[in-house]
Amino acid sequence: MRVERAEKLQGPRFKLQGRINFQRMQPKVEIGEAREGELGVLGEIERACARLFPEEVLPVERRDDVVPAEVLRRAREAGTLWVARAAGEVVGYLVAEPTAEEIYVVQLDVRPDWQRRGVGRALVERAARCAEERGRKAVTLTTFASVPWNAPWYRKIGFVEVAEAALTERLRRQLEEERAAGLKGRVAMARGGQGSDQAESRARRSA
Repeated sequence: MRVERAEKLQGPRFKLQGRINFQRMQPKVEIGEAREGELGVLGEIERACARLFPEEVLPVERRDDVVPAEVLRRAREAGTLWVARAAGEVVGYLVAEPTAEEIYVVQLDVRPDWQRRGVGRALVERAARCAEERGRKAVTLTTFASVPWNAPWYRKIGFVEVAEAALTERLRRQLEEERAAGLKGRVAMARGGQGSDQAESRARRSA
């Protein structure tokens, strides 16, 4: 009976006026600096995201590795730990390390049920604004080259791969540590800065 009633309500007499904007029904997402009491949930989000990776990319034994609490605290003190909140809940975060040249993204994660809603991009934009405010040349990071939501996604929001000759000291050290840990297919990327400018120049010449 309930099904029949539902079908009748969809008939001509009950046509909806206009379209439903489902985005308006979603809680508003706000980006802000992390609070002390929010640090504990960040590891849970990171583990949930790690489970999305294929085993050949991220081995099972590496999926419980999270950003150390001390790194989170240092970033919070430096003003480079941002969270995305929706209805009072943390649904994503970005932790970065400022160097003399760049804002290096240590980790960016968005809770799986909040992905594909612009949360990751909003967090990256906040890091980019920080780089500009502090006079840094670029936002940099390392990521997997072939995972769709890694390097290909970063390219869509303005990042380019950094060649070995253009690596900053921070990027070079990070890639060495990751390779020593057995991670494969990792690349360095930057948005802004010399490495990014060189790649954009090559792209224009080949166009």
